[in-house]
Amino acid sequence: MKPYRHEMGTYAKGERHCPECDRPLPAHETWPGARHRFCGRPECKAAVKDTEHWRYIEAGTFSCEGPGCTNFIPEGRYDRQAHFLTCCGECWVRRRIKGNRLLTCGCGCGEEFLGRAKRRPIGGLNFKSTRHYGDYRHKQHVIKASGAFHVVQATWTATYQCA
Repeated sequence: MKPYRHEMGTYAKGERHCPECDRPLPAHETWPGARHRFCGRPECKAAVKDTEHWRYIEAGTFSCEGPGCTNFIPEGRYDRQAHFLTCCGECWVRRRIKGNRLLTCGCGCGEEFLGRAKRRPIGGLNFKSTRHYGDYRHKQHVIKASGAFHVVQATWTATYQCA
């Protein structure tokens, strides 16, 4: 089973109806932040735009916030309180797994990345990837192994490091 599948809905043609004119909708998928679809007729579009409870997005105006996605979000109404907006359920899952909290990598590179707020940091530090964590562990091992000679070793490595 795909992750977060319980938070999404898949509907067959005619299974749901336009909330404004009650016409049957084509087959579609919903995900958190994008639960409501409408038929797209001009009268329904005007009614959907006029609500204070939802955020209306025109076609081709808002880029998907899914990792690596270059698509635009489909025209429609979206939840005003959604942390991020995506073009499809797959992008929503990838973005959800990525997280919402801006963190700084603890390896020393200083790169900022999005992480999950509930993730428990390693030794109080967050790492962008396993490679960054490995670099950090390597540096710590070198410092521990070289002891008092760490400054001399670090200077020598920086000066004579092979390209």
